[in-house]
Amino acid sequence: MKNFAAQVVELAFVRDRIERGSRDPRDVAMQTEEAYAVMAARARAAPILQALAGYRASLSG
Repeated sequence: MKNFAAQVVELAFVRDRIERGSRDPRDVAMQTEEAYAVMAARARAAPILQALAGYRASLSG
């Protein structure tokens, strides 16, 4: 799960650089690599993410 979160942050930083005007081909290539890394990390974290998707906090009254 930590790896998935870290990959999402890395992808966000790369996309931010591109959105701010970076035209460096290395940034575009890095975005592609980071996107694939996020997909791989999500696949590894899928069971945990599915468990969290079904989580409901108890309502205390």
